[in-house]
Amino acid sequence: MARAPVRCCCHDRYRNRLRTRAGAPGNEARPRAHAEGRNWGGTGGRGRLQSALVVAQVALSLVALVSAGLFVRSLGQYRSIDTGMSGLDHVLLVGTDLRLTGIANDSVQVAVVRSLLERVRSLPGVEPPR
Repeated sequence: MARAPVRCCCHDRYRNRLRTRAGAPGNEARPRAHAEGRNWGGTGGRGRLQSALVVAQVALSLVALVSAGLFVRSLGQYRSIDTGMSGLDHVLLVGTDLRLTGIANDSVQVAVVRSLLERVRSLPGVEPPR
């Protein structure tokens, strides 16, 4: 009994090559998907799942693209807001931890910080905080 040939997107290209390798036309060495009559085009449930995943990926890509655009626009708007800190070109911020020096007494730490502040304020060009 002769079988009907299986038709799919890649079967026609390889039919002659398979016939010459396998001998008779009915004994072709086909991949399992071809032998079971499945189509590589994805018309079954797997094809619907792949289509749904592609649609979901495109939708999420568009959401990410729009979000990135809104984020960049918001950053541009935030850069134009006046924060009141325009004169910070020559500001030096120093943090100290006097516990590392071995001074355990709080009153001694306060005295050291006050003496440091007095010495720094006496330097030329140093303005006291406003």
